[in-house]
Amino acid sequence: MASFFQKATSALHLQAEGGKAPIKGYLDLPSAERVSDPLTLRIEGWTFSKKPNAPIVRVTFSIDGVLIGETNFFHQRPDVNAAHELPLKTKAGFSRVLAVPEHAKKKRVKFTVDVHLSDGSSYELTSRLVPLTGQDYRAAPFGYLLDPKDTAVRGREQMYSVGPSLSKGSDELLSLLKREFGSDVRSIVDVGCGLGIYGKALLASGYEWTGVEIKEEDLAELARAGLPHVRANGQKLPFPDESFDAALCVEVLEHVDGIFPFLSELARVTRKRVAISVPNVEIIPYLTSYAVVPWHMLASDHLNFFSRSSLEAQLKKYFRRAEVGVYAQCPLKTAEGALLHYNLFALAEK
Repeated sequence: MASFFQKATSALHLQAEGGKAPIKGYLDLPSAERVSDPLTLRIEGWTFSKKPNAPIVRVTFSIDGVLIGETNFFHQRPDVNAAHELPLKTKAGFSRVLAVPEHAKKKRVKFTVDVHLSDGSSYELTSRLVPLTGQDYRAAPFGYLLDPKDTAVRGREQMYSVGPSLSKGSDELLSLLKREFGSDVRSIVDVGCGLGIYGKALLASGYEWTGVEIKEEDLAELARAGLPHVRANGQKLPFPDESFDAALCVEVLEHVDGIFPFLSELARVTRKRVAISVPNVEIIPYLTSYAVVPWHMLASDHLNFFSRSSLEAQLKKYFRRAEVGVYAQCPLKTAEGALLHYNLFALAEK
């Protein structure tokens, strides 16, 4: 422990040396070696004045020569005080988190820190090139929360909201569907088909596809696209028994109020197989160490949350056999490096 402390204090001495200005200090963050996000730009460092009767009153920050913010709050840094033999109560540390959206798409900027003393003098503490993400995350889902001009306090009805139907599907899921339906399946009913994003691809692959939807805006889009469809609630399908070889249900079952009539209808109108995709609630325990939950699960109309076991158990009440797998790999892994997946993919046979 003593050895570590000696190395740390030695480093602090070295970092503070150089230059003739009556200040000492160092910028810990942002780093020249690690990418920073300009929408949540973390600034950490320390500084103190060597000028008699002229303490530091504020520290300012600039990017490419333009002032972006300042701080006049300081805190104790015991490591700095020990290394430089300062009084124990000296407040040399500073920190700030700034949003600079005007730099969001830049890959590298010049970051400068200036120190201002009570006598009106100021000195440059440091200036360095800092790598940035080059991405404006305000364009991401819920990205408006990152806009510093947006000062509204969000209510539950806004955070736990219902979004529009997806306009783009999963290539991985489409491959799974084609693999599992194969040549044994010809006719497919897609219950809760939304905008028909999988219908277009399945029709192009030679399958007979019929969409079922209840949302008026999606029905209008299906009509504009010329996709075969009917307006119906999934709990009462307007088809005779065993009308289709297979049924498809993508990201719908989690929204259904009363899954048993729904699954019963799927079983009634199909002759062979049913394929179902739902969000994978099993991912949550693995992500607790990251303190995150997949944002899609914030949808206020998610009524049912399925694990592999619970989904398989429900399907087996209506189908002779059922198996549940996973797809859509999450970029985060477990602490040990195991893969995680966003979605469950279930197959059931009559």
